[in-house]
This record gives sequence, C-alpha cells and structure tokens, in this order.
Amino acid sequence: MSAGSSSREAGIGLPWLILCLSLAIHVAEEALTGFLPAYNLAARAIRGLFPFLPIPTLSLAGWLFATIGLVAALTALAPLAYRGAPAMRVATVGLSLVLLANVSGHVGGSLFAGQPMPGIYSTPLLAAAGIYGLVAAWRRESTSAADADARAVPQK
Repeated sequence: MSAGSSSREAGIGLPWLILCLSLAIHVAEEALTGFLPAYNLAARAIRGLFPFLPIPTLSLAGWLFATIGLVAALTALAPLAYRGAPAMRVATVGLSLVLLANVSGHVGGSLFAGQPMPGIYSTPLLAAAGIYGLVAAWRRESTSAADADARAVPQK
C-alpha cells in the first residue's frame, strides 16, 4: 500500500456492502412476490425428471431464516473487507459470480415460463452489483500487484 492510500482504499468494503445490499433487496422482492411456491414447484418437477438431484423443497420459515441469516452473515464480514483481508477479494469474486448466476436463473426461468418470475425485477440490480464486484476485485488485485512491485524496486 502506498504512503498516500488509506486502509479504506486498500480494502474492498464498499463493493462488498453493495453486493450484500443488492442481495438483501432481491431476497425481500422474492419474499414479497411469491418466489418460494414457484421454487418448490420447480424443485418437485426437476426431482421428478432427475431423481438423483438433491433439490430440496423449503418452508417459508426455513427459507426466510436461511436467507436472512446468510445476508446478515455476509454483511458482518464487511469490516474484513474494509481492512483489505486477502480472502475478502476472493469472497467478493465468489459472491459476484453467485449473484450473476442467480440473475441468469431468474431470466432463464422467466423466458422458459413465458412470464416474469418472482424476483426478476431486482435482477438488474444484482447484475450491476455482480459486475461492479468483479471489476472492483480485479482492480484491487492489480493495485496490490503494482504496490508489491513498487516495494520490490530499491529506492535511490
């Protein structure tokens, strides 16, 4: 890290929080628009076609507990992201890819069903957050590599 940069700049905290916030908004939209019944119907149909796939059906309480707990746990990692913990850059890439996969699932499901699926309206936000997270993680890696190179060069 160069002398003029702060620990906030070195970390990936803001992109991480944006990923968490977009996921929270998406989960809220799914809960309010009937995602769970649509998911359970699809899970049963997929298990009927491919019985070897372990796709669970979920209760509303279990799904809400799991998704709210996941968003809370991910958000609780923000201090590590702001401190620049190396694992958080990897986690940012992973969460970004998961959100982008979620987008493709909602868009693909909507196209397959011929109608908007629950959760589709927040997918542009998920896509933007996922792309931002990937770009931010890439830039942090490039910056870290440049800083390491600068430290390796002897100063006159």
